[in-house]
Amino acid sequence: MGLSFIPEMDTGSIYMSIKREAGTKLEETDKTFQKAEKIIRENVPELKNMYTSLGTGSEMAVLMGEGSHAGSIRLELVDRENRERSTQEIEERLRKLFVRLLPEAEVKFTSPVSIGGLGAPTGANIEVYGHDLTMLREVSHRIEEELKKIPGVTDVENSMGEEARPQISIRYKRERLYDLGLSTWYVSNLVKTAIQGSVASRYKEKGKEYDILVRMKEKDRSRIEDIGKLNILTPEGAYVKLNDVVDIDYTRAPLTIQRKDQHRMADISFRAAGRPLGDVLADVEKRISSIDFPSDFRWMIGGSGEDMRNSLRWLVYALIVAMCLVYMVMASEFESLRDPFIMFLTIPLSLTGVVWTLFVTGTTLSVISMIGVIMLVGIVINNSIVLVDYTNLLRQRGKGIYDAVKEAGSIRFRPVVMTALTTILAMTPLALEIGPGAENWSPMARSVIGGLLAGTFITLLIIPVIYSLFEERKEKRKR
Repeated sequence: MGLSFIPEMDTGSIYMSIKREAGTKLEETDKTFQKAEKIIRENVPELKNMYTSLGTGSEMAVLMGEGSHAGSIRLELVDRENRERSTQEIEERLRKLFVRLLPEAEVKFTSPVSIGGLGAPTGANIEVYGHDLTMLREVSHRIEEELKKIPGVTDVENSMGEEARPQISIRYKRERLYDLGLSTWYVSNLVKTAIQGSVASRYKEKGKEYDILVRMKEKDRSRIEDIGKLNILTPEGAYVKLNDVVDIDYTRAPLTIQRKDQHRMADISFRAAGRPLGDVLADVEKRISSIDFPSDFRWMIGGSGEDMRNSLRWLVYALIVAMCLVYMVMASEFESLRDPFIMFLTIPLSLTGVVWTLFVTGTTLSVISMIGVIMLVGIVINNSIVLVDYTNLLRQRGKGIYDAVKEAGSIRFRPVVMTALTTILAMTPLALEIGPGAENWSPMARSVIGGLLAGTFITLLIIPVIYSLFEERKEKRKR
C-alpha cells in the first residue's frame, strides 16, 4: 500500500527547467530550447499552449542564480476529458525523450504545486549542513549519486551540483593604489563604466527621455588583456594602466550559497515516480546512513517528505483522540462501559476494510485517506448504536438474548444497510475520480467506502455475536 503525502493532481500543466553548462552563450542555449520545443510539438498532440523563458539579464542572474545558460518551459494541455494520457504519463514520456535527444542539457520537471511554494507532493529534500564549502560540495555530490541509484527517484537536483559560473576576478594592489592616491571605489566604478556602462546624461525628444549609456566598444572589452589596458587618471593628472594597480584572473564563483538557521546548507531535492514516497524515503535514509559524514556535518529530510511524516503522525493522534471522545460520549449516554465497548469494536474492525480497499485500488495511505479514516469513526459507529440500542430495548421487554439479537438484526437490517448504502453511493463518483480534481480526494472516498463496507458487515454479523457472548457471561454471573 505504501505512504504518501497528498496525491499528485492532473492539473493540465507541465513545468520543466533546462540548463546547459554554466557560462554557455545565449545563442547556444536558444538552439537547445528550439530543439526541446520541436520534440514537444512532435510528441505531445495534447499541447494547447507553450511558454518559454530563456536566460536572464546580468543583474537578475545574480539574484536568481541563473544566467544565459538556463531557462524554463511551461506547457498547458487541453482539458482532461479531451485527452487519453494524464499529465504524469506525458511528463514521463518527455523525460525519456529528452535523455535520448537532448544530451547536451539537463532537464528537470517540477510539480505545479511546488511553483506556489508548497513543495512537490511526491518530492522531498535532503538538507546537508556544514561550514566548509568544498567539503559540502563533495558530500552533496555523493548524496546526489546515491539518490540516482534508487529505483523511483527522478529529477534529482543539487543546489551545489551546478558548475560554478566563470568570472573575471579583480584583486586590488592596495599599497600601489594608496601611493597613487586612488580609491578602490574609484577604480571599481571606472571598470563598471568601461564594461557594463554608466548613464552619462539623458536625451529628450517629444516628451520622452532616453538614457545615454557610455562604455567601451565591444572590441575593446571582449578580452581580459583589453580590460587590463584600461587607462586610469590619477589625482596628479597622470595616466596608469589598470594592470598596474590590480591583478586580473579567470576564476569560478558559486552560483548560490544557501543558508538555513545561519548555517551553510546544500539542498538536494528529488521526486518519487512509480513508487510511494514513503518507500522511496526509506531507501533514501538507508543509502545516506551508509555515507561517512565529517564530524561537523549533519543531514535531515525536509520538503514534502518531512511534511508527510509530521502530518500522518498528528492525524494518527487525532484518530486516537476521536475514538476516545466517541467512547466517552457513548459511555455517558448508555451509562455503561460494556455496551459502548461492544459498539466501539466496530471502529478498529472496520479499519480492515480501509486497508483492503486501498490495497486493491493501489491507493497509498496519505493525508487525504487519513482524513477519510477520521470521518469514518463518526459514521461507522452509528449503525452499531442503532442495533445495540434496539437489542437492549427488546431485552427490557422480556425477550431472551438470542431472540432479541435475531429480532433486532431483522428489524434494523434495512435501516443499517440503507444508511451505509447512501453514503457509499454518494462517495462513488469521487472514488472513481469522475470530474476535474477528483484524483486529489479519491483516497478519502475510498477509505470511507472500504470502512463502511466492512463496518456494515461487522455490525450485522460480528457485533450480535459479541453482544450475545457478553450477555451470556453477565447472565451466568447473576446465577
